[in-house]
Amino acid sequence: MIKVFFDASVIFSALYSPNGGSFYLVSLVNNKKIVGISSKNVIDELLNNVDKFPPNKNINIDLIDKFIFENNFLIRNSITTSELKPFLSVVVEKDVHVIAGAYITKCDYLVTLDK
Repeated sequence: MIKVFFDASVIFSALYSPNGGSFYLVSLVNNKKIVGISSKNVIDELLNNVDKFPPNKNINIDLIDKFIFENNFLIRNSITTSELKPFLSVVVEKDVHVIAGAYITKCDYLVTLDK
């Protein structure tokens, strides 16, 4: 089965809108058409930015945890500093955990909404 590493931007977008492409990708994970993988680093990024959701969306830490669990995501432990090192020359430092996570978990694809 195809393994896809999800960045925080895609999960954020899926939480925000049940009509977009990000939510569609999550539905593929939920329906076991693809394997959705992320890391503790990505989840921490989501949790640290929960205040960026509009108040009327009622998105909080508990809802994020529930969303990840109910949609069958596999979450890898945090990417360590030593695991990040080989990728520091590939991408800006704040995003290196995403590239490293996708590589370490042997994903076929990485999805992000970042440039």
